[in-house]
Amino acid sequence: MISVIIPIYNLEDYLSRCFDSLIAQDNHDFEVIMVNDGSLDRSEEICRRYELKDNRFRLFNKVNGGVSSARNLGLQHANGEWVVFVDGDDIVDSKYLTMPDPLNGIDVIEKSYYIKSQDSILLSNVINEDSTLYSNENVLKYYAEYIQSNSATLWNKIIRKNIIGNHRFDETKAMGEDFIFFLSIISKINVYYKMSQGAYCYIRRETSASKTIDADQSNRSKILFSNLNSIREITKSAGIKALGINIIHTIYIPY
Repeated sequence: MISVIIPIYNLEDYLSRCFDSLIAQDNHDFEVIMVNDGSLDRSEEICRRYELKDNRFRLFNKVNGGVSSARNLGLQHANGEWVVFVDGDDIVDSKYLTMPDPLNGIDVIEKSYYIKSQDSILLSNVINEDSTLYSNENVLKYYAEYIQSNSATLWNKIIRKNIIGNHRFDETKAMGEDFIFFLSIISKINVYYKMSQGAYCYIRRETSASKTIDADQSNRSKILFSNLNSIREITKSAGIKALGINIIHTIYIPY
């Protein structure tokens, strides 16, 4: 089973569209963990409606603490062998949760994605053919190249839960928490599968949290420096210092 973890804060205009795209999956073996992070709108009401409609949907309410704290609560309640993170204002196609057969010891499954504005595709990464990376060394090399031109977020990856283990999102981070979380587990990934079936559609909104941070360049710089130090520490302690140096020099220093 796959646990789909969705952090929710004031998304009443988008939740039904997101939830319906999950209900339409070809693979029915999943649960949806809806974490209402202190929403002030009708988000909780909509979540409760889906909880009554489909017993795979489970709602957890919490005091507002940010996306990382919501995801951490979701991980605490995840029953699946696999975990995927979805944003409540995005949608997925009907094969997004489709899994390889056989699984053959796969640790992470990468899917295609599209980043869209209201009227255009801003960025995409389409996987046209299935392929497998074996050994952590090959995974690290691939990821170092991947992040040069692709999104470093988590929503296009299905992750085996035992790879996550006790790792959790850093709740002090206001930006880049996905990237830092994935770096904290990447040294444990030995079989990485790129799958042509299934895609995630990220819809960029003008009022999103990332847009707000981007508008304040001084604050953005402080966050980037903080994340840079975290990347250095995480990759050093995990024995993958070379990857950390690569990321810092090719991504963070140019910023």
